[in-house]
Amino acid sequence: MAWTVEGIRFKLARAEEHLKTLDAMRDGCVGDNPYSIQPEFDAKTGWHTIRMVARPPSPWLGVVIGDAAHDLRSALNHLAWQLASLDGEPPEPDKVQFPIFSEQPKSFQPSMPERNATGAPGSP
Repeated sequence: MAWTVEGIRFKLARAEEHLKTLDAMRDGCVGDNPYSIQPEFDAKTGWHTIRMVARPPSPWLGVVIGDAAHDLRSALNHLAWQLASLDGEPPEPDKVQFPIFSEQPKSFQPSMPERNATGAPGSP
């Protein structure tokens, strides 16, 4: 298979569109009047209380963030597939993905045999 970055570029372009949408949504959330002011008076105590309540963000905010994250992750996976396919199809194609961990793995078992300086399997 020929090396191509077209899929990666498409995913990155789509993620950029999502990020622009997020900017517009943010501007809408904090634009003209992002808070409501609610004055209260307690006749028993004589206390005046003024509350500022933030407008809740649009439920679409999470959807757009998720789409952008998915497109960025997908671009990394496209890159990993292209790199893994340089010498032909990987031995375990369903396991090719860009490694992202929330914590350091305790052990790492490569799925390909180690190669020596000539590129042949085996130790140098």
